[in-house]
Amino acid sequence: MAYLFDVEEEDISFSMKNDHVHKVFIRYDECDYEFTIGSYLVRKDDVTLQMSAFPVISYGYTYLPLEDVALIFESTAIVQKNTITIVK
Repeated sequence: MAYLFDVEEEDISFSMKNDHVHKVFIRYDECDYEFTIGSYLVRKDDVTLQMSAFPVISYGYTYLPLEDVALIFESTAIVQKNTITIVK
């Protein structure tokens, strides 16, 4: 996902809880975002937004809901079979 939105590696960080990723922090377009695993809520600076799906961990990988993240990043995700296009 970081590559789709051109987010630099140093602009992504994690916090851990019980040896697992608990929160994902992303700095994007001069805003700070905080995603919590298992929560529909995301913080954009001082504003709380709601997503239709929540971040999960599966087989050791952290997944954020792409279409929700696109909307939060003021972009559009066009999903067609095996192709995803991000439009800003």
